Amino acid sequence: MSVWYDKTKARHCVRIQRGGQEVRRVLPAGITKAQAEALHTSILREFFNIAELGRRPRYSIADALNRYIEEELPKIKSRRDSDIRAIQPYTVGRLLEELAEAAQAYRAAHSHLSPASRNRRCHVLRRIGKLALRWGWLEKPVYVAMEPEHNARHTYYTLPQIRKHLKAIGDPEGQAFATIAAFTGMRRGEIVGLQRDDIGRQYITVRHSKTGRPRQVPILPDIRAALKFIPFTLHKDTFSDMARKAGFRLHDLRHSTASLLLNSGASLEVVGQVLGHTSLQTTRRYAHLAPEVARAALLKATRKQA
Repeated sequence: MSVWYDKTKARHCVRIQRGGQEVRRVLPAGITKAQAEALHTSILREFFNIAELGRRPRYSIADALNRYIEEELPKIKSRRDSDIRAIQPYTVGRLLEELAEAAQAYRAAHSHLSPASRNRRCHVLRRIGKLALRWGWLEKPVYVAMEPEHNARHTYYTLPQIRKHLKAIGDPEGQAFATIAAFTGMRRGEIVGLQRDDIGRQYITVRHSKTGRPRQVPILPDIRAALKFIPFTLHKDTFSDMARKAGFRLHDLRHSTASLLLNSGASLEVVGQVLGHTSLQTTRRYAHLAPEVARAALLKATRKQA
């Protein structure tokens, strides 16, 4: 079907396929069927003109973005809707060959954001470039560079501070989500993906982790009540917003779990196991958090030798 009405999007769509090439567009809201058919005819005519001249069709970033939204986005567990909305205005009127220029324009307009935030949005453009090459829409790769991210921001809360932050979240489901994050060190996506079958008597089975490796996380008495809210009904970004309104960053609870473990005498290996790190090198970023533990161990070792 070349022209159709997508009920889920409440918009008309058009698609042209000729000689292994394809143009697919989701039209703006309010476009009638007659207007959609007229646009379809116009695009089809453009295809034939290009074929007659022996030139390769040139696609816009918007064309690729529409196909990405329709075909690729539903497959991604971590939705990128907000990233797409942020980057979309900087793609208007640009060809696929101008992906790097679109990324540069976005970065210039958002210099107040951290490099990590800008990279997250520009990664959408990088992904589109790779897909466009696979689709045959680009003759050669277009490289979208990422910025160095020297902006690590780790805040570590004490146990009283954690309890104060949890209390500040007014929503019961949001409070339960943050409680599990604080006393397990689990990532947002891991908590959102939990199902009732994952909750055992003593352990939570994390089946869908960032590393792809399942692991078991101990269940502490502090989270027993919070586990009743699983499965969670809200998007993970909503829980992050709740935490921000309560005066803290949700991911800092994960860092604080590492801090509490180390200061209680746990080894880096144990911390890495709880947090789900695949490499001890990743866990070493927390090694500076427990100088007193290291001092006590050194004193103990030297006293034994004496």
